[in-house]
Amino acid sequence: MTSVVDGSTKSTPTTVTPLPISLPKVTDPAILYHQNQKKKAGALSKKARNENGIGLETTVTDPYILHLIKETQRQEKFREKHQKKQEKKQEYTYVIRKAIDLDVQASVLVINSAFAHAYSHVRPKDSPAPRTSVEQVLNQITEQGCALLLCENRRKEIVGTIIYPSPHVDFDSMEEDATSSFGSLAVWPLTEQKNGIGRMLIEEVEKLAKEQDMTKIECCYAHGPLLNNKPNLDQFYQQLGYRKGVTKQRTKWYDILPEYREGLYFQQMRKDL
Repeated sequence: MTSVVDGSTKSTPTTVTPLPISLPKVTDPAILYHQNQKKKAGALSKKARNENGIGLETTVTDPYILHLIKETQRQEKFREKHQKKQEKKQEYTYVIRKAIDLDVQASVLVINSAFAHAYSHVRPKDSPAPRTSVEQVLNQITEQGCALLLCENRRKEIVGTIIYPSPHVDFDSMEEDATSSFGSLAVWPLTEQKNGIGRMLIEEVEKLAKEQDMTKIECCYAHGPLLNNKPNLDQFYQQLGYRKGVTKQRTKWYDILPEYREGLYFQQMRKDL
């Protein structure tokens, strides 16, 4: 801009004010209705849950809002389920390793707890530890040449055990050439069972047996019509490729209540490696 003062010409700077930038205003009634209803649905969905996640009754009757509320809740449940699945995947990360002397006490606790849980309905309440002791396991390792393998979870807790070869000769076939065995397969009850720990432990001893040029491996367990047989060991071993061998009757069951002793026997399971 130019102005004349006392016959002289003087330039004056020009200030340009930018126009405000704004998005076009939504005027479509359908879009406005959808945006408004979605906001209401989000607010009502949040209000419809208390701090424990239990739904509260609402007075919503609009079918569209009810649909949005259900859809929002469905998405939230999906996210929670996915998050729990990821957490569970991280939690169930296990390591199989050979035990050292310091592991024996915790391993014995796992063995006794697992067997006590499995036979809790057929054992007297004041029965002693049903399976083994620290002294027995240490003797099996140091004197009998057995190896105690254990399973650790990601918190370094011992949650599973297996002894290879088995310290007990329950069947004559265990003394055959190129035949090995295992025993004291145990998984911490309630929280760790059905997570594949038993399968991993068995696969590890099978690997050791193959490295020692063994061609067969076997184990045995107590079975009978009056036991609840949970877990189903027949099915468990057969899924891992084991087949039923011979059975052996036993008359002395010091830790089984008399009314449950009828028909009890040892079931042998064998597998070709």
